Amino acid sequence: TALDYLRKALRLMPESTEVLLAMGHAHITQGDENACRKLWSAHLEQHDDEAVAEALHELLRKDALKAYRKMEKLNTEKMTPAQAWLRAQLAHDANLSGLAMDHMQELVKLYPGRLAWKTFGDWHAQTSDWVQAARCYQQALRAEDDAPTDKPAKGAS
Repeated sequence: TALDYLRKALRLMPESTEVLLAMGHAHITQGDENACRKLWSAHLEQHDDEAVAEALHELLRKDALKAYRKMEKLNTEKMTPAQAWLRAQLAHDANLSGLAMDHMQELVKLYPGRLAWKTFGDWHAQTSDWVQAARCYQQALRAEDDAPTDKPAKGAS
C-alpha cells in the first residue's frame, strides 16, 4: 500500500518534511487521524518544522480547546518554535485571547520568524487593528528565515 512505501521512504529520509506530510495525509485518507496527529506531534517535539505545525494545526483546530490543554501540559522550556506557534494559534482558535496574545508576544520576542509575525498580523487584522497588522506584516517581510527552520528542540541533543 501507499502507507508501506511511505514508511520505507521515511526510514530512508527521516528528516524529509514532504515524506512526513505525505504519510500523515495517507493516514487521514485511511480514516486514521489519530495516527497522523501522533506522527506529526512526535516530529514537532524534535524538529522546528513550520510546515508540519501548520498541517497539524488544521487537524487540531477542530477541537482547539482540547488540543490547547494538551499542549499546555508540555514543558515550555523544551518546545520548538513551531510547537510554540501551534500552542499560540490553538489558544487563539479556542478564543483564549489573553493567553494567545501572551504566547504570541513571547514567540515573536524569542523566535521572530515569518510565520509568527504573519500570524500575529492576521490576528490584528481580524480585530481591524490595521496599524499593528501592518507593523507585524512588515516584520514578517524583514524576518531572516528564508532557509528551512529545522532546528532541534531546546534541550535536545
